[in-house]
Amino acid sequence: MENQVQETSQSFKNAAHWGAGQLRQAPISFAALLLMWLLLALLGSDSNQLLNQLGMSTSWQWGEPLLPTAGLTTANLRGALMSSLWLILLAIPAEKVLGSRKFLFFTSVLYLLSIPLSLALVEIFEHPNVEIGTESLLATTLLTPDFWIFGIAAVASGYRSLLWRRRIRLALFSISLTLLFYTGTIADIAIFSTVLVGTIWGEILRIRRSESSSLHSLLPGPWSLRETRIIVAIVMSVSALGPVIAGLNPLTDGPFSGSTRLIWTPAVSEERMHHLCRVDINSTGCQEALAQLQQHGFTPMLANLIPVILTLILALGLSRGRKAAWWLSVGAQIVTLAILLFQMKRLTSDATDIVGFFNIFKALVPWVIVLGLLLIFRRSFSISIEAAKVFRAIRAITLTFLGTALLWVFGAQLAAQAFHPHATFGLAIQELPMRYLPPTVGTVLNHHLFPHDPVGWALFEWTGTIFWLVTAVIMYRFLMGVANTQAETDRTLATQLLESGSGDHLSWMTIWDGNSYWFAPNKAGYVAYRLRNGVAISLGEPVTAAGSPATARISLAYEFEEFAMNQGWQVAWYSVREDFTDALKEKGHRRLRIAEEAVLSTELAEFKGKKFQNVRTARNRALKEGISTQWATWAAAGSEMQNKIIDLSEEWVSEKALPEMGFTLGTVTELADPQTHLLLALDEQGHLHGITSWLPVYENGQVIGYTLDIMRRDPQGFRSVIEFLMSEAVLIAKEQGLRWVSLSGAPLSTPPEQQDAGALGKTLDLLGRTMEPFYGFRSLAASKNKFQPEHHGWYLCYRDELALPAIGVAIAGCYVDGFPWSLLSSLKLLGNRDNG
Repeated sequence: MENQVQETSQSFKNAAHWGAGQLRQAPISFAALLLMWLLLALLGSDSNQLLNQLGMSTSWQWGEPLLPTAGLTTANLRGALMSSLWLILLAIPAEKVLGSRKFLFFTSVLYLLSIPLSLALVEIFEHPNVEIGTESLLATTLLTPDFWIFGIAAVASGYRSLLWRRRIRLALFSISLTLLFYTGTIADIAIFSTVLVGTIWGEILRIRRSESSSLHSLLPGPWSLRETRIIVAIVMSVSALGPVIAGLNPLTDGPFSGSTRLIWTPAVSEERMHHLCRVDINSTGCQEALAQLQQHGFTPMLANLIPVILTLILALGLSRGRKAAWWLSVGAQIVTLAILLFQMKRLTSDATDIVGFFNIFKALVPWVIVLGLLLIFRRSFSISIEAAKVFRAIRAITLTFLGTALLWVFGAQLAAQAFHPHATFGLAIQELPMRYLPPTVGTVLNHHLFPHDPVGWALFEWTGTIFWLVTAVIMYRFLMGVANTQAETDRTLATQLLESGSGDHLSWMTIWDGNSYWFAPNKAGYVAYRLRNGVAISLGEPVTAAGSPATARISLAYEFEEFAMNQGWQVAWYSVREDFTDALKEKGHRRLRIAEEAVLSTELAEFKGKKFQNVRTARNRALKEGISTQWATWAAAGSEMQNKIIDLSEEWVSEKALPEMGFTLGTVTELADPQTHLLLALDEQGHLHGITSWLPVYENGQVIGYTLDIMRRDPQGFRSVIEFLMSEAVLIAKEQGLRWVSLSGAPLSTPPEQQDAGALGKTLDLLGRTMEPFYGFRSLAASKNKFQPEHHGWYLCYRDELALPAIGVAIAGCYVDGFPWSLLSSLKLLGNRDNG
């Protein structure tokens, strides 16, 4: 008991210590939070009185005393709760980043600038000749701290790293535009204008700190594949949530509020509906009353939210890169646009003139934007789900539909007295399609039955709702589960064979996503490959099972080639070693040297002698600057360090003019592998200066070395961090009793004396010099030479010389999805940037 009391007491002390630390780091934000609630408690008994005492209307003039008070509190409890959330999520982190003095200065300037700017925008929007879509802004009052909270978060984003700068700005603009377009109050205009001003100001401050004013600093480089998927998913989610957010606000009057009114409509009494429908079920009054009554209660609200739920599930699928999620999302946008057009055509009579057409079009803009993004980034969603899973999902959804349809048809007939007119088989069938549409869509259609007792209402409301809820569960499991069970099974078997057998220096890459596998009879080994345009590109050499002789690799290679020939494929052995190609050359194969592998012996771990002077200098500087290393896995690094690694990687990707590559060049996704080791360079404050990842190399079931994969460094951090991390990896390998570490291969960097003397060798040399400014392969090779490594050639081995052009295109397609079009578009972007 005493121990429990002590533990509880210690927990309270820890919480108090944490709270005090937060208060010290963000005193102004906490003071604003306290002041907001204090004013609301003292003056908030009457919201109209509070608005009149502290708020600002569009009739405000310079010199009026309400300017300092319009951003101190809110007019009601719901607004205070929302503002408290924004203060915690946006203002407090911003103050921590900026410091309290800068925070106060920037906030004060934004405050003084944004209110007049917002009121001026309101006057423009309310001008008779503009008709942006708002109707009553001049009658509203500004009283909320949200605008300066969003603005200071936008300014502080300029002090963040690229990843968080991008995400924060995306979130700020997405939320502010959603509020502006769907709600359209004066506060929303103030929020958007302050976000815009704050973002520009933050970007100017960032450029000044980096001493760069180039266009490149304003237009960051390409997104990684992972980030592209997340951003598209966020934008689609926001477009779906917009009408819901606006529907919760009774003052909704934004440019897109037309679509909001198609989702939320006021309710009428059930007695009123019965009175109208008993006279004539087909009358306009009956149909309108029934339509409005459908919007009342928990079940209609849930039914209206189902499209949002389905959209959020699709967004999760997009974040996983699922091709099925992309197709379903494109279809969902098209169906949504069609439904909205149908509703508007039924509800409006002015669609024939220009104003009517504009009013219709502006309500469709969010879905048009999402559809455009999906089409532009379609190549980012390339992960296919196996056909068996697709058929199972379709079968489950079909059975659910048949079950709920039978429930409705036969249930309506069994409870015929619960409907007006009395339900018959024919009327139930005619009403069936409406049971699967959201209630708001049903508001523009004529109903054939209406319920008038609890049993009737239960069948009427829950038939479609049950179907869509079950469908949502099926879709979630379909999109979020293992994309391809067979591929996962093959990858598991390949992992087992590799860990117990022998592979080459790149063999651990064979268990990454995207590879296909050919397994030898009796599981004597396997070949990992990627099929592009009829060419099977191997990832290194065959992996042999435990106890296999050294010559087994060659026999497996011939067996795989026979298998490929039966499929009508060409085979290209990619990044294979010289002894492997020597054996294949005896059977008529040709080879081409494509990369140089640098291998370091752990016997040189002391780095003695003049030739290691640069390495020792890097290590001594790291010691002086307090840089240390951490050897870990992705899981062991923890979420905070994982975010730092992702951040650093995004910064690296943004500096590249060409897209992020894959295949033998790992990305952050592959770091999650439990056998991939991370070597991190951290200073005393925990700042991540650089990272390298190391893949295990197996021989006869034992790890005999490590191969370098990912290298990332902070451009503003310790300059020699990569050399420092490489030297530390050699020491770690020696401590573990390993013989060597491989610094991997540098593509397109073959020394002149070892290049092919023919036209192909000259072409590769030209390509290497052309790609050097983009990827720095040759500079990478030069940096590895500081360690005086042994050099081993990696080769491309093939049979038919006439197939070499097709093999080259296939290899490029393995590295850059969608080659050559994605590469050409990136080169065009690079040219535009350089011209700028």
